[in-house]
Amino acid sequence: MLTATTINLPNPLFDALDQVAQSETAIIQHHHQEITRLAPTQQGNWRAQMTMMPEILIPPAELMQPMDALWDE
Repeated sequence: MLTATTINLPNPLFDALDQVAQSETAIIQHHHQEITRLAPTQQGNWRAQMTMMPEILIPPAELMQPMDALWDE
């Protein structure tokens, strides 16, 4: 996420637009207060941006057990 202030906005504006085109969000601030966000109009492929593969830490059979059975132990 890119953050730019209104003072230096002309300089990083094209960088912000490039990042927005890559499904990032850019924040514009004025006097250290957020005044707007530039967001992509279409969502990118979030699956391609994942860096970790989710993993289930318990066996599938245990995952499907009713919760009451776990609390009785």
